[in-house]
Amino acid sequence: MGYDLVVVESPAKAKTISKYLGKGYKVQSSLGHFRDLPKSELAVDVENNFTPTYVITNQKALANLKKYNQEADTVYLASDPDREGEAIGWHVKQALDLSEDDYQRIVFNEITKSGIQRGINNPRQIDLNRVNSQQTRRILDRLVGYKLSPLLWKFIRRGLSAGRVQSVALKMVVDLERKIEAFNPQDYWLIKGDFANDLEGFKLNQVANKKVKKSRLYKEKQVKKLKEDLAKGDRFAITSLSKEDKKKYPYPPFTTSTLQQTAYKSLRFPSKKTMYLAQKLYEGVEVNGETVGLITYMRTDSIRVSKEAKGQAQKFIKDNFGSDYTYNYSRNVSKNAQDGHEAIRPTSIYRTPNQVRNSLSQDQYKLYRLIWNSFLNSQLAPMEYQQLEILTEKDDYQFRGLVNKITFDGFFANLKPDNSNYKSELPDLNAGEVLELSKLDVKQKETKPPQRYSESKMVKSLEKKNIGRPSTFSSIISTLKKRNYIKVKKGKFHPTTLGITVNDFLVEHFPDLINIDFTAEMEEGLDGISRGDLQWQEYLQEFWTTFEAELKELANKDVDKKAHQIKTDVVCSKCDSDMLLKEGKTGKFLGCGNYPDCKNTVNIPRGIRIDSRQIKDNYLEVKERIEKKQKEQQKKKSNLVKTDYSCSNGNLMVLRDSRRGKFLGCSKFPKCDCKETISIPDGFELPAGKEIKIKDKLEKFKEAGGKYGHCPECESGILRKRKGSRGPFLGCSNYPKCKHTAQFE
Repeated sequence: MGYDLVVVESPAKAKTISKYLGKGYKVQSSLGHFRDLPKSELAVDVENNFTPTYVITNQKALANLKKYNQEADTVYLASDPDREGEAIGWHVKQALDLSEDDYQRIVFNEITKSGIQRGINNPRQIDLNRVNSQQTRRILDRLVGYKLSPLLWKFIRRGLSAGRVQSVALKMVVDLERKIEAFNPQDYWLIKGDFANDLEGFKLNQVANKKVKKSRLYKEKQVKKLKEDLAKGDRFAITSLSKEDKKKYPYPPFTTSTLQQTAYKSLRFPSKKTMYLAQKLYEGVEVNGETVGLITYMRTDSIRVSKEAKGQAQKFIKDNFGSDYTYNYSRNVSKNAQDGHEAIRPTSIYRTPNQVRNSLSQDQYKLYRLIWNSFLNSQLAPMEYQQLEILTEKDDYQFRGLVNKITFDGFFANLKPDNSNYKSELPDLNAGEVLELSKLDVKQKETKPPQRYSESKMVKSLEKKNIGRPSTFSSIISTLKKRNYIKVKKGKFHPTTLGITVNDFLVEHFPDLINIDFTAEMEEGLDGISRGDLQWQEYLQEFWTTFEAELKELANKDVDKKAHQIKTDVVCSKCDSDMLLKEGKTGKFLGCGNYPDCKNTVNIPRGIRIDSRQIKDNYLEVKERIEKKQKEQQKKKSNLVKTDYSCSNGNLMVLRDSRRGKFLGCSKFPKCDCKETISIPDGFELPAGKEIKIKDKLEKFKEAGGKYGHCPECESGILRKRKGSRGPFLGCSNYPKCKHTAQFE
């Protein structure tokens, strides 16, 4: 007697599913894409209807599938329920040479017993429209990558590469950086007022019957007059009171994009890490001796939830919160969403984070808790509140205040947010009543440039602009980092010099391809192919006609690699060539233009910032700034006081200053990796001179307990005088290892 063969992508998924199916089934893995375009050649015949040539990239996986296929009655192609999964199933069918009667296509939105049974009970044939959509994307990316990368090698430098979607994402980062550099800050004044009876944070709403946007005044003359006209104790009349019942609705359950954004904001997980953890939770984790998928499929742009999941959630809410907290949501799906499967949710709302915590790693638990709470919140009733709007006036000035009172906590019961914006009761006020100004708050501020992209902001922007698909956002960001086109500093994306150079080259020669709107239109075209509205070869031909013309035009141009190099006014000290601005792992530096014959480099000292505004026609004047900084550093270095102490690496220690007082530090810092310091306690008198001998004297001073005595909590520390917000106090010199404090008298 034979068996039914179920083919999935990953071994972990195969292991989980096989436990549910039991006898009569063999579950095997294709190990992802085992059939693909070869890496070493274009493998797309553009003259023959863009026919791709596929090769087997994992012979072991194919041999295993062929072995199990020999005795299989039916082959179930159970790859993931998206276009990528559809294409993998099609590749398995092609490689195993299966007829339409030999296979069934099934999908699992969740790897649970009921989810798998639903998939087995609802087989279908492979959707060739979805396969062709994925195949078109693959061919587009191959054409762009294999045609653009050699041009980057030819005109800029060897080893560079470009991608269709990644290049547009790079353009977004570079364009934003230039906006930040060109930004001119503007002073403004934020005006707020507090009134008696705890009515705080009223915002300036009108001046002389003219609306004030965001309570900001931009003219100093206007602010000066306001200060002259208004003062503490001024009496404002209430000119309007309006009360309104409002509702605050919870966010819908996670899509791939919103999961990545929230995981970064809440957990600081990069998108790549989030998707890796989500994949593990989807494929299955052993909980109480049973392997079970904890979440539904994590690559989705839909917020739809099945009737069964809604019903289960409402029962859970009724049992744990009460029937008043149940709510029947009907949410609209985004126009760009494929809506192929549900939102990301727990496979069972009854499998709470605390119940599975011991079965998960710390990071898996954090992500599962985030997903579980997001789904529960999305099914809870909205929070209801009353809002009282108060308008107060005196002469030409009107202030507007809002006071909120929660009447029903709804999803706040689970969210437990900061309720500081809500009062327990609304104030009892009447129109015409007079309120006394208790505080006029005038803060001078400065407009700020747009914020750089973080992981979260980039994912949100890519989705909003319809660049790529949510499942590709992680790889887009990872590729930009890997290629050294962007660097991440304090969680923000900064384009590198190389990234700016590559971007400018592509924008100059391929303006249509490296265009946000054009790339979004391409995504819409791929969606049309998936729906069967467009023919995929015709779509590729339309793209290729324009792209090929741009390629031919550039191919006929003379190569001038120096056109994309940034020269400086610094001359190489070894061969008299121009030094060029370059960037490595540790930052920007100057490298000889005669490289590799001359490998001379010059470090750009700390404190010298270089941005694109300073680069004129690929030329940077930096010599004067470098020489000035070097002189400052040399002067600072020559003023250092040497001591008779040495670090563990044998380098002399010198006297340095910090906000906590004087200390000894290594003279070779930061080149020396010792990171050793010795504090100078209060009351110790330092001798004068450029070279001082203090070791014996300092050790004896410390042995005697210094000026304020030994620390009673640790053996080696002595007490030092420190400053705090409440005045001076004594603290241990071994802080932060020892945190003992004492009162200073």
